[in-house]
Amino acid sequence: MAWFSWQQAKQLDPSLNALDGFFTEPPVKVQTVTGGLTNRCWRLESSQGLAYIWRPTSHVCKAFSISRHSEYQVLNAVSSLEIVPKPVFIHEQGLLVEWIEGEALTESGLALSDLLSIAAKIHQYPISAIPLVPFSYISRIDHYWLELDGQYVGTEFEALYMKWRTEPNVAPVPLALCHFDLGCYNLVRGESGVKVIDWEYAGIADPRLDLTLTIQVANAPVEEAVKQYCQIRGIEDVSLWLRGVHAWQPRTLVMAMLWYLLAYKLWGTEQYLNSAYELKGSLCMEDHCFENS
Repeated sequence: MAWFSWQQAKQLDPSLNALDGFFTEPPVKVQTVTGGLTNRCWRLESSQGLAYIWRPTSHVCKAFSISRHSEYQVLNAVSSLEIVPKPVFIHEQGLLVEWIEGEALTESGLALSDLLSIAAKIHQYPISAIPLVPFSYISRIDHYWLELDGQYVGTEFEALYMKWRTEPNVAPVPLALCHFDLGCYNLVRGESGVKVIDWEYAGIADPRLDLTLTIQVANAPVEEAVKQYCQIRGIEDVSLWLRGVHAWQPRTLVMAMLWYLLAYKLWGTEQYLNSAYELKGSLCMEDHCFENS
């Protein structure tokens, strides 16, 4: 993380000018931090010793269909949850959130049951108070595909995108608040326990979609993870959830594949393209990969 004076930081990122009306005195400590894969964020410390993270709005947010206003709405609505950071200030230029002090977790630093318990707590939060339009899987992958400007027309990437451009044909479960990026890299253990950060992709959706994403990033056995999750929530019909997770699996891989292709377009980093090809390979590993469900 690099350190800057307040004036230097504002020259590098003009969105910080939006905070001049928030701070009565310029922040005394300013440094860049990794704000997930989609944006450079800033850690700011006030003269009173309070620490915040500034999450700017940028062309990257637009490309990935990220709304800082929606992120604020979610954090503000679920502020009673002890596992979320508190939103402090919202502006068209970005979102200011409290800084969570602690240690970022690794896969070995958290048991699968603990991760699934966090997912369950998020999914069980009442959604009536969250002013968001329900997430649309088709709209999201269409957005990613359009942002790619026809670069992959006629390739296997397009074939997979078109093949899995459907919602799963499975019995529904109640919609829930979903984080959509619940990996250990977005968990911080501090004095008050584990907290979940980076809510920029959060939405209202089928919780089995979020559960599928969580299982994938944890590299956990699907059946065991679904059974544990259902046990945590007291859900008796495990098969309904297992069928849902299996149905969402190829779709989440397609969504991630397109995300990585878009990340490669934006930053040109070869690892993003390699990840997209790996996901394509996972989808086409077996002869029946194009069978829809």
